[in-house]
Amino acid sequence: MPAWILVSNVSRHVQKDKLRKLFAHLGDIRQLVLKPADDGSPTTEAAIEFAKSDDARVAVLLDGTPFLDTALAVAAYQDEDQLQRIARTLRIDRVPLDANVDTLKALFAEAAVDGIRRMRMGNGTDPDTALGYAFVEFGNPEQKEAAVARMEGAALGEQQLIISNSRIAISKGKSGGRPPLVLAMAAALSSSAPPTAPGSVDGGSGTPMRGDSRSRGPGAAGETRSRRYDDMDVDRYRDRDRDDDRGRYDDHRRGGGYRNSARNHSRERSPDAKRARR
Repeated sequence: MPAWILVSNVSRHVQKDKLRKLFAHLGDIRQLVLKPADDGSPTTEAAIEFAKSDDARVAVLLDGTPFLDTALAVAAYQDEDQLQRIARTLRIDRVPLDANVDTLKALFAEAAVDGIRRMRMGNGTDPDTALGYAFVEFGNPEQKEAAVARMEGAALGEQQLIISNSRIAISKGKSGGRPPLVLAMAAALSSSAPPTAPGSVDGGSGTPMRGDSRSRGPGAAGETRSRRYDDMDVDRYRDRDRDDDRGRYDDHRRGGGYRNSARNHSRERSPDAKRARR
């Protein structure tokens, strides 16, 4: 699952593409946010999201790496809200492959388990058991502990379930798992963006961009029909090619064929032809 790292003590002279290049060899980077340096501050900070949490854990090893005129401080981002959601989530192992969320909900209801907020089936199967697994999130850790006691020894079909604490959260929460730096930068960009005028495509300038749809007048039924500029380019080039073909065809007919046309052209340039024209 994706994971964020925080990079502080970044030199104000560092460019975004250079910072990305430093961490890109560790794994797939989904997003990199570099905060502009404040006036008079020699350093700034950044947040990097890796597609895999394992890659983010490796990236933390770059803590203390010299980069330009500073030494980077790299740390894993821990979302406090996410930690709370993990603390109230259970993992259910050895789930039969034909089971689904409704099957598990019915099993928990038989055990009189309360406080379930959401439930999700795992993707694929457990490589150790070749069976499925699922996650159950409760309203608070106390409800989770009560569910563990009530579900002890529970079985689904012929499989006895294994219930343990989850190491991941199955909901994103209010921040979506993003660091405050990313949220602040997103809010600053949205507040500084110009308002979009009604009917415009490119944010209020009214200038049509390539590939946008605009009206080209009423159609046969009096309705407005829309054409893409790419289609207009295709029509223009097709008309040009058609005109070229038509011109070559007319030359072909006047000259009695391509070979005769070339022969007549050479005759017109001969000395005898020039003297005849004089």
